[in-house]
Amino acid sequence: MHSTFMLDQSFEPSEVQSVAMDVTQLARAHGRTVFRAAFRVLNDVGRAEDVQQALFLGLLEKPPSAERWSRIDQPAAYLTVIATRLAIDELRRNRRWRFFGIGEEAGIEDAALQPPQIRERAQQAEHLRRALVRLPRRQAQCFALRVFANSELDQIADQLSMTVNAVSVTLNRATHSLQRLLQTDPQGSQERS
Repeated sequence: MHSTFMLDQSFEPSEVQSVAMDVTQLARAHGRTVFRAAFRVLNDVGRAEDVQQALFLGLLEKPPSAERWSRIDQPAAYLTVIATRLAIDELRRNRRWRFFGIGEEAGIEDAALQPPQIRERAQQAEHLRRALVRLPRRQAQCFALRVFANSELDQIADQLSMTVNAVSVTLNRATHSLQRLLQTDPQGSQERS
């Protein structure tokens, strides 16, 4: 899984040992938070674990500079944003593979084995995930952080370097876009042009 979340390679070889230790501590302290953020978007344990692993491996391979890391006040929020972005990228990647006929089905195993209400909720969740992938990146990020991570508007604004007003407008657009997508294509099968 490849990611582009503003990491740079500005550590000297002598500092690599301390960076590895810091990433290990981050993984222990915030691994569960990262996993939950990815799982809320993907609703798949294996894929959420892949996102979690990719995030921490990315930090090990290309750690942020000491100066950049010192400006991060809330590592959990920073890691949650990265996990959400990676999870949305994973949804988009799977969507592309499905377009070519490769990849997993809707994530609903055998419909005959599930009670109707559970099956219906699982289908609705899958349709929402498919519609979310079709939103512009910023709208998808704001929506995922607000709905799946239960973040407040000011937290989202801080995490995404936006104003609270811009977050509000973006969330409003995302909500209207999702409503339109789900009403016009409740199965989430149409491709965005």
